Amino acid sequence: MRRNLRIELLCIIVAYVPLILFYLVEFQGRLRAISLALLIVGGCSAPTTTASPGS
Repeated sequence: MRRNLRIELLCIIVAYVPLILFYLVEFQGRLRAISLALLIVGGCSAPTTTASPGS
């Protein structure tokens, strides 16, 4: 199965950035721990560029 890593990365950015900004702006920073957690999770779930054997 071939993966398009650029499209996956774009989807992660499009999904997470507005959510992170919402928690930072809407609650005047009171829930910034949630936005930081989303930032960490989003960074960890970014697609990797390692190829699997046989691809």
